[in-house]
Amino acid sequence: MPRPLIQRSTEELSVLFDEWRNDHANLRVLFDELQHRDRPRAVKLREQVEQVLRGGHAEQADDKNRSKQGELPLSENGGAAKRTEKKKAKDEKPPAPQPKTTTRAQQPRDEPEPYSKFTLIQPLGVSGRPTPYRPEMLNDLRLDVSPGDPLVKIYRVALAELILEMKQRKIGHRQFILEDGELVSTEGSGFSYQFEFAEDANLFEGAQIELVIGGRSVSGSLTAILQGRIVITLSEDYGANIGACVLRIDNTALIQALHDRLQKIENGEVTTFRADFATKLITNEGDARPPAPLPKQKCSDLNEEKQRFIRVALANEISWLWGPPGTGKTRTLTVLARLLYDDGKRILICSNTNQAVDQVLLQLCDEMRKAGDATLDEGRVVRLGRIEHDELRRKYEDTITIEGIVARKSEELHRRKTQIETELLRLGSEIAGAEAILRRFAELDGAEAALVSARAALSLAESKFNECATAARGATASRASLQEELAT
Repeated sequence: MPRPLIQRSTEELSVLFDEWRNDHANLRVLFDELQHRDRPRAVKLREQVEQVLRGGHAEQADDKNRSKQGELPLSENGGAAKRTEKKKAKDEKPPAPQPKTTTRAQQPRDEPEPYSKFTLIQPLGVSGRPTPYRPEMLNDLRLDVSPGDPLVKIYRVALAELILEMKQRKIGHRQFILEDGELVSTEGSGFSYQFEFAEDANLFEGAQIELVIGGRSVSGSLTAILQGRIVITLSEDYGANIGACVLRIDNTALIQALHDRLQKIENGEVTTFRADFATKLITNEGDARPPAPLPKQKCSDLNEEKQRFIRVALANEISWLWGPPGTGKTRTLTVLARLLYDDGKRILICSNTNQAVDQVLLQLCDEMRKAGDATLDEGRVVRLGRIEHDELRRKYEDTITIEGIVARKSEELHRRKTQIETELLRLGSEIAGAEAILRRFAELDGAEAALVSARAALSLAESKFNECATAARGATASRASLQEELAT
């Protein structure tokens, strides 16, 4: 259906309503446009237009005229009645059969999200108001699965369709501005930069991301998620610092990773996956085992129902605990986690919100600290992800986060390192002095060697001198004898 008023703002539509108050044909065009808007002012204006259209005989006559023309009159519930164009339907060719893989009912691109206007809340005690508008959901989908297929395949195919829909509707990406990225490592196959990041973006390590640096897009991977920081590894070197960039996150990355995991499970590549356990978890099947005995001293503050749940949970692999807010679910789960830990089990506490995890963890840490349990000091309680609970962050951030545990565990190493460095400085000074003395001894050895060499040369020279002196005396005596002989 064309929307001639799609470019008009709500204020402009309100002005047109005043101008067209007696023009039911234009009011219907205005009403059709307002059907696509869910802002409070637009909703209120749509109700006013609807009241005018329902207010007199002119509307009924106009409905008849519009029905003759094949247009959509208003139905009693305030929506648009379906038109019946039998002749047109008869002339049209039947639609081509859809592939077996997927049949998706497409929505017009200019339509609002179907879940944005499920119901208009009506005030109590007000009569004569129209029935809330309830649009028809256009989300029917036929998956390429058979009745006998395992749940792993059904879930994988459903996730693939979800990823496809998110990408087609262009809701698969989010952007965040990052600043002051510091080069922290150049090892391996890339260059790692650390940024401050406090957003709750459902990130996971190993996710493929995209950075826009200076208008240029570069691919990378999310190497580490730390407390208030993330580390991104790029294939190119951008220097010691990245002043500012845009992080683009694919919202389908986590779903895609789950899809790929299910694909490996389906292909038999993951041998540790318990398909029977997962099926029972989803379908809530299986026979319940009788409740296990419960140590009363650790559950004295729980009522009988909560204690019975803990007994059931200790005896069965899968247990469900339901209750409205404020009924003690967090406390019950805290006691259950402590009992499992005391029994030598490893416990993973997860939820769709950080606050829920923090609530349970805060009670666990308080109990362990109060009991003098060394578990916290040993670093055996680890909080992954961002801590949102202020009290938990204030009291235990240095105790349960990876950074805090590493810093605390390395305190002795840092102290020993300082001692060793001081000792090295002292030894270095002594070695420098010893090296100077060694150099003087080397010089002495050289002087002694030169003295020996000089003495040897002197001895040789003295021997030569004696030989020369003897030769000189012999020559002198010979000359004297010859002179005497010649004189006679």
